[in-house]
Amino acid sequence: MNSVVVLSEEPEKYRGVTGFAPGVEIRSRDDLDAVQRALRGRPGVTVLVYDQTCAAEKRRRRKRGKYPDPARRVFINELVCEGCGDCSVKSNCLAVVPVETEFGRKRAIDQSACNKDFSCLDGLCPSFVTVQGGSLRKGKGRSPRDAAPLPEPQRPPAAQPWDILVTGVGGTGVVTIGALLGMAAHLEGRGVSVVDMTGLAQKGGAVLSHVRIADAPESIHSARIAAGEADALIGCDLIVSIGEEPLALLRPGVTRAVINRTQAITGEFIRNPD
Repeated sequence: MNSVVVLSEEPEKYRGVTGFAPGVEIRSRDDLDAVQRALRGRPGVTVLVYDQTCAAEKRRRRKRGKYPDPARRVFINELVCEGCGDCSVKSNCLAVVPVETEFGRKRAIDQSACNKDFSCLDGLCPSFVTVQGGSLRKGKGRSPRDAAPLPEPQRPPAAQPWDILVTGVGGTGVVTIGALLGMAAHLEGRGVSVVDMTGLAQKGGAVLSHVRIADAPESIHSARIAAGEADALIGCDLIVSIGEEPLALLRPGVTRAVINRTQAITGEFIRNPD
C-alpha cells in the first residue's frame, strides 16, 4: 500500500483542487512530525511532499513587492522573557536570537531575518508582543561626502591571477560581494572569474565565493582557487572563515584577511538554549 501526503503552510489553497491521485492526503505543515512518524511505520512506498516557499526567497520577494507582506511584527519583551528557548523549539527558526542583558541571556527577534510565519507564537510565552500595522524605524544614513577621503590602495600586480576568497553564511551577501568585485574588474577591462560554492546557502549554511582577477582573461586557467593560493580573504562570518576548506586555500605569510568578528548563532542554538 503506497501513501502520499502533501504538507503545506497554506493547506486551504488545495480546497476544490482536482487532479490528485486517489488517497493523497493534504495536511498542514504543523503536522510534520506526526506525519513523518506515521509514514515510517506504513508498509510500501511512502512519499512526503512539503510545499512551502523558501524563507530566503520570501524575504527577497517582499523587498521587491512581489510577495504578500503581513502588516504584523513580533517582538519579545526582554523583561518578561526567561530565556528558556521554547520559542526556538516551537519555530525551529534562526531569527530567534540570544540577547545578553543585566538579568542574563534572553531572546529577541531579528527583524531582518524574520519570515513572518509567526510559528514562534505557538508556545505559551507571555513575553511575546505583536505590533499591527507598524513599520521598522529606518536609520539615518551618512553620505560618503561626510567621511574623510580614503587614499587609493596600492594595487597588486595581476599578470598572474590575484585570488580573493569570500566566506560567510547564506543570505548575508557573500554572492553579492563576489558579483560586485567581478563586475568592477570587468568594467576595468580585466579578466575575471567568479565561482560561488553555495551549498546549504538557503538554510544558513557556509558559502564560499572564489574571485580571480588578472590583467588578461587568458591568464585565468581555472575558476577555482587552488590550495594555498589565496591572496586575500574577506571573511563575513568567523566560523565559516576558519573552516577546513577556507584554511586550506590560504597561503601562510602571504594571505591577508579581513574578518567580521560579529557572532552569529548556528543551528545548534535551537537545540541548546545556552
